[in-house]
Amino acid sequence: MNIDVKERLLLTEILSTTEGSITRLGAIRKMLDQISLTAEELEEYSVISLPNGTIRWKVDVPQGKEIPLSTAQQNMISAVLSGVSSLSAKHFPLLDLFGVKLQDPTEGQS
Repeated sequence: MNIDVKERLLLTEILSTTEGSITRLGAIRKMLDQISLTAEELEEYSVISLPNGTIRWKVDVPQGKEIPLSTAQQNMISAVLSGVSSLSAKHFPLLDLFGVKLQDPTEGQS
């Protein structure tokens, strides 16, 4: 699965705050190891954290990386994303990438 820097940073943030059983956390930890930016990538993309919490990086270099996630891992990420209560528009690419459907609060209303 090809995942870019922004998606990897957002996914790392969400997965690192996931709670669960020891076996679930073991699976999450493995995915974090696969998804997190390496020291070399942090340098290559010139990733910096600003005092206000914003993260910046170079966008003029190719940013996609093929991350080998199994179907089970993708399903687990989808489940985690579906269960997060405080997502925002910045998460739309992640939701699309992992096939998480947004619920329309007006659907079914007359």
